[in-house]
Amino acid sequence: MFSRAWAGPSKQPAAHELSPWPPLSVHKEKERGWTDVEVGAGPSTSSDFPQRLHQVRHSCPCEQRHEKKRKSNCCWIIILVIIILFLLGNSIFLNIKTLSPKTSPGDPELATPDTKGTGTTTAKPSSSTSAPSAALVNCLSQFSINAPSSPTSYPCGTCVPIMAGVPNDLADGVTNPQTTGQGNALQFCALKAISDATAGNALQNAGWVKDVKFCGWNGVQCDSKGRVTALNLAFPAVPASLPTDLTSLIGLQNLQVVGDRNVPAGTIPDGLLSLPSLNTLHLESTAIQGPLPDNAFNKSSKLTSVTLVKNAQLGQTVPTGLFSLPLQTLIINTQNISTPLTTIFTSALASTLTTLDLSFNALTGALPSTLSSYNVLTDLHLDANDITALPAALPVSLKAFTIATNPRLASTIPAAVCSSSTLASCDFRGTQLKISTGQGNATTVCGKCLFG
Repeated sequence: MFSRAWAGPSKQPAAHELSPWPPLSVHKEKERGWTDVEVGAGPSTSSDFPQRLHQVRHSCPCEQRHEKKRKSNCCWIIILVIIILFLLGNSIFLNIKTLSPKTSPGDPELATPDTKGTGTTTAKPSSSTSAPSAALVNCLSQFSINAPSSPTSYPCGTCVPIMAGVPNDLADGVTNPQTTGQGNALQFCALKAISDATAGNALQNAGWVKDVKFCGWNGVQCDSKGRVTALNLAFPAVPASLPTDLTSLIGLQNLQVVGDRNVPAGTIPDGLLSLPSLNTLHLESTAIQGPLPDNAFNKSSKLTSVTLVKNAQLGQTVPTGLFSLPLQTLIINTQNISTPLTTIFTSALASTLTTLDLSFNALTGALPSTLSSYNVLTDLHLDANDITALPAALPVSLKAFTIATNPRLASTIPAAVCSSSTLASCDFRGTQLKISTGQGNATTVCGKCLFG
């Protein structure tokens, strides 16, 4: 700030006599890169000072570089935000799409209408050359993306009919499946249906449906291809009824269900006994209803072991087709069956059957002579029936023979039975059996056999 002392009245100097303003030094901030700049040399007025200062500031190269860098950073931030929003939106769209794998009601290639009032639709099989439907792709996508973290939310009711419409990639003989993965998804849904139908979350408490790796669940065994080969269910971890989805277990070999005589109830699902690999069937203490039709086992070509115990509602007859199979073990115990003995002892079983247990039933009459032709039979149990007579000869291969509590059984014991070196146990208690002539009158002298 400059000042001049008052020197009294004087003559106003001419314009050319005015002394110039001293140079103005502007000190820039060191931290922002400013340097001292002299603004104007020579005559200047206070009115043009801001303009000249502005020109100097914007002519500084350092400031220009900062401005360009700031604008560049802003551009990159905007581009990054756009990319993030795009990825987020795409992820949300994918999740929404896979959460709703429903077929279009008007798409004839995806589903047929429900004409039986079952509440579900059935997908039409696609040709091997056609591309997978969008609904099928969605079901498989959700099983691989969402089901591992939320297995209970997988929509089996919607997806099973769709996935069942194409060749199963786990089936034998399927070399070029239209899609891969639906075999595992179908198996998961079959096991989930069992869990959903079990009271008190008994199977979930045992570790079921905690994930989609069902081969590690309690009572479930798989082969090297991931196909369920064995399923063992025991009360209280049994469903109220056997779900139809069990037929999706195309690799099932061994099915064992033990209830409490009240559950499971209902009927055996169509197609369960026709599974191509089924070789062992064990149903015990169930309320499954019968009778089974005679052709129930006609397609059970690999079935070698059948156990039916304490299934009071299954009926008093056994499907005739069962006795035409190459069975090795047949146990029908406490079923109150009354099938004629001549139907049971057919020649079809003679070369394969090793164990036969028909105890605690309603069998009546004499044992047929064909029994002697069962040359590999080792265990024969016919206790608690109404059998009246033995054949002239019994299988020489027998190791255990019990026919106790048949009060009307009054025939003569074949001599080969008492002299057999193979027979290890024998029970004739509760019968009127007698030793053949020439062996003496003492009924207790007959090898390993018990009387009384």
